[in-house]
Amino acid sequence: SELAGMRSSGRTSVLHASLAGALAAGETVALVDVGGGLDPRVARRAGLELAGLLWVRCQADQALGAAELV
Repeated sequence: SELAGMRSSGRTSVLHASLAGALAAGETVALVDVGGGLDPRVARRAGLELAGLLWVRCQADQALGAAELV
């Protein structure tokens, strides 16, 4: 899935809830984070268990390659 939206549109809240739900269900989860937008402190406060997350931080020109590798 890809999340995009304008500032303050709720995309970060949707991301945190989606990742936390998948991790709680025992799913394997990876995040290709273009530009390093995920703030681990905020994510933890939202209930996201980072130990179960494969987090790939990259630039926009590397995102497709990172997603294909995952």
